[in-house]
Amino acid sequence: SGGGGLATSLISYLHTEGLPKPAAMALFSPEVDLDLDHPSISENAQSDILPWNVPVAPYLHGVQPNDSRVSAVHAEPHPTWWPPTFVCWGADEMFRDGIREFVESLEKADVSVRGMEEPGMFHVFPILMPWAEASKRVFRSLKELAGTYVTPDPDAEQTH
Repeated sequence: SGGGGLATSLISYLHTEGLPKPAAMALFSPEVDLDLDHPSISENAQSDILPWNVPVAPYLHGVQPNDSRVSAVHAEPHPTWWPPTFVCWGADEMFRDGIREFVESLEKADVSVRGMEEPGMFHVFPILMPWAEASKRVFRSLKELAGTYVTPDPDAEQTH
């Protein structure tokens, strides 16, 4: 959530500074829109594990919540500097609409993105319920992403 928001901010920072992008990025229920004004914020408040009044002011330190540096949903990603991205979220979580919009913006920008919305699931469900079938689907997809974009270190010790 907050870590996903920080990761997306880091990608923009790396681009601004002319630094290389990571091979890929995985986000679980990222907090990518700090405006918190989408319908899912109130519609899903009763079914999510997040508090109904998500605190963002301490994180922002005076930066406006619609600033693309802190809300990736307002960024203009481009495949030359935005890495292939995996995003998962629950259909019943408060951040749902902002995450959907973020994934759509990556798709429109031709960034390689795999978005997974799991019905009946809440915020960061794969972390909180790794045994659930929805979580297992997420982990299988994440493994595929890693196999595609991450090259194993040939010098790393293999354990069996």
